[in-house]
Amino acid sequence: MPDDTVTTTAPKKPKFVPITISDEEIALLEDEHEDVLVCRGTEKAPWIAVCRRPTRQEAIGYKTHAKRDSTTANEQLITRICVFPKGADFQRQLARWPLFVDAIAVAESFKDFVGITVEHDLK
Repeated sequence: MPDDTVTTTAPKKPKFVPITISDEEIALLEDEHEDVLVCRGTEKAPWIAVCRRPTRQEAIGYKTHAKRDSTTANEQLITRICVFPKGADFQRQLARWPLFVDAIAVAESFKDFVGITVEHDLK
C-alpha cells in the first residue's frame, strides 16, 4: 500500500552575512560628521556600528529616557546616532544581535566619545 504521508521541510534560512565597511567609507563618514566612533563586535558576533556624537538635544532626551528604561534608551540613542549601517541593514544586525546597542553604550570608548567619563575626581 502506498504511503500517503507528505513530508515538508521549511526553507532553509539564508546564512547571515556580516555587514562590512571600508576604511575609505569610514573616512568619508568622518569628514561628513567631523568625528565618528567605529564599534565592532567579536569574531563570533561580527556586528559593526559607526556612530557620530549625539547632539545636546539627543543627550538630554537619552538621560531623561534612561531613568525609566535604560535598554530602550540605549537602543534609541544608538539608532539615532549610528551613521552606518542604516535602515534595513541596521535592523537586520539588531535582529541578529539584539543587545549589540547595549554593548556599545557600556563600552568605555563610547562613554569617552560622548563625554560621560572624566579623567579625574571633580570634588
